[in-house]
Amino acid sequence: MLTENCEEMKMKFDKTILIVENDYLSYRILKHIVSKTGAKIIWVQNGTEAVNACENNPDINLVFMGENMPVTNGESAMAKIKEIRKELPVVMQKVNIDQNEKIFEIGCDDFLTKPYNKEIINNILKKFIGE
Repeated sequence: MLTENCEEMKMKFDKTILIVENDYLSYRILKHIVSKTGAKIIWVQNGTEAVNACENNPDINLVFMGENMPVTNGESAMAKIKEIRKELPVVMQKVNIDQNEKIFEIGCDDFLTKPYNKEIINNILKKFIGE
């Protein structure tokens, strides 16, 4: 059943997930949900740090990219990450879903709206890093 949570499904991943989020509360909520999978979590707080992390850490298997990042915004950072690692799935975290077409054109693999929905996050995890 798709509505089960990670604990009920015993969904465990030996993977590394990069969370790019400058809002501490949003980071903590997403980390809480994702950490139940056992995945290693790396947190950076701006788009430039995200690009550097993806360039220097080939173990990253999935990126949750915040939209409104300081230094380099989420869309620009995602485009640069896709230039470096085209196969790396990037999930854009959005508040406003009106511009989804644009993010898919620059390489976004999926999106996640705020406030977060645990079931949707679990489905994204299964889709991109499920075994």
